[in-house]
Amino acid sequence: MKKIKWINRIAVALISVSIISCVPAKVHHELEDKYNNCDKQSKACQTKVDELEEDNTQLTNSLNKANARMKDMEVEVKGLTVARDTLSNALMKLKTDYVSMLGQYSEQLSGSHSEKNQLSTELSKREIELKNKELEMKAKGDSLNAMQLKIDEKEKRIKEIQEILNKKEQETALLKEKMTKALMGFQGNGLTVHTKNGKVYVSVEEKLLFASGSWTVAPEGQKAIKEIALVLEKNTDIDVMVEGHTDNVPYKGTTGIRDNWDLSVMRATSIVKIMLESAKVAPNRVMAAGRGEFMPIAPNDTKENKAKNRRTEIILTPKLDEVFELLNK
Repeated sequence: MKKIKWINRIAVALISVSIISCVPAKVHHELEDKYNNCDKQSKACQTKVDELEEDNTQLTNSLNKANARMKDMEVEVKGLTVARDTLSNALMKLKTDYVSMLGQYSEQLSGSHSEKNQLSTELSKREIELKNKELEMKAKGDSLNAMQLKIDEKEKRIKEIQEILNKKEQETALLKEKMTKALMGFQGNGLTVHTKNGKVYVSVEEKLLFASGSWTVAPEGQKAIKEIALVLEKNTDIDVMVEGHTDNVPYKGTTGIRDNWDLSVMRATSIVKIMLESAKVAPNRVMAAGRGEFMPIAPNDTKENKAKNRRTEIILTPKLDEVFELLNK
């Protein structure tokens, strides 16, 4: 009887161990799947970031080339203007000489036959030179007019681009004002709003959004994200980049996340999901990216500086489709 009880106890123990070992494995597989999905999203977003940065570089280069070309054309116009003025002076002189020769010819009509022929020949020669100069003058004038039209078109296009950029700057300033007003209750509690390079940055410290090592957004952080989403819902011409950042302390969790890079991706993705669930924001306007520990804003040498680096940045960029269209004309 005692032997049977002993055997039953061993069986129960074995079953318990089996159950305990299965649960973490299941959780591990779920987290592994989430990690793989987030990793794919991170790579796709990084590719999109690279494309946007390349577009921005191309835009700047194109604008610089347009300005340089316009300056070259202005120099060319000045050269053509000088040539035209020179030709104009030569033409005036030829006309004066021609009139003078006509007078001389009239005076010499009563002279000798040989003198008349010589004067007539010289007069014909001057007539040909005068016609050639007039033709050359006309060609220079046509070239100058064509060049001026090109310059006018370039100036018009650059003016249109500048007006669009000025408009975008005004929209950026207005967007910052709206974001500042919407997030007034969170500022001073780990959240700041500022502009840089024509973009609005909403920077949120870790303490407002996440517990240490976690990617689950805290209730107070969710409120802030929802306020941001409501502003974006009303401003449909704004693209959104959500970047997760960490300090340089190695990640030591046991949840399937390997390092700070993975943690920053998971945090950015969590914020994007809340943003899309909170308001009518088109998913193709939003990107999630993890920067890990590789873009600090302060040296990781003190507790305070590390806290600054553990942040999430929501970057709002006005669309520049109109500028690209003008540059591609």
